[in-house]
Amino acid sequence: TFKQIVKRRQNTMTFGDQVTATFIGAISAFVFSIALFYLTEKWKNSTINKNLRENLQKEFEYNIAFLEEYKSDFEKLLRKVTANDKQIYTIFRFYRLQRLFILEAFNRGLLYQYLTPEDINNVDSMLNYFSNAQDQLEWDRLRKFIDGAVNQQEALRNYEYDKEQIDKYINVQKTLKEKLKNLK
Repeated sequence: TFKQIVKRRQNTMTFGDQVTATFIGAISAFVFSIALFYLTEKWKNSTINKNLRENLQKEFEYNIAFLEEYKSDFEKLLRKVTANDKQIYTIFRFYRLQRLFILEAFNRGLLYQYLTPEDINNVDSMLNYFSNAQDQLEWDRLRKFIDGAVNQQEALRNYEYDKEQIDKYINVQKTLKEKLKNLK
């Protein structure tokens, strides 16, 4: 009957109604998915940065312990050079400074967020100083001293400078460790 047809028509949607409902649903889903994406990215980056800060702390602790031990080895070397003793047996280990998480923090921009330009410069110069090239330079200096091509005073100057650099970079690492510790 006519009443039933009219009643059925009231319960059905027209093509325009269906397009509008679909469009609203699609836009809502799109906005929700973008919001969800940004929230998960923010959470993921926050977790990665937190883990990176924790790993940097551990790397600084390792480097400080390594440099303290290496400093005592360098003091032994200085005593030998001071005594003009050419029977020197040592291993230069400048390359052993750990840098994996420091470099990752640089790459992620984390250090630039938390450190001053002076701190960044100190980290950069530290990474350049503790390298295989520095190891080779020290071996060459030691060989020249042992062979007599370099006098005692020049050798002392070189190794005292190296010890000062080790002291400087121990302090740099301690300062950076404290700065990152205070961020938690």
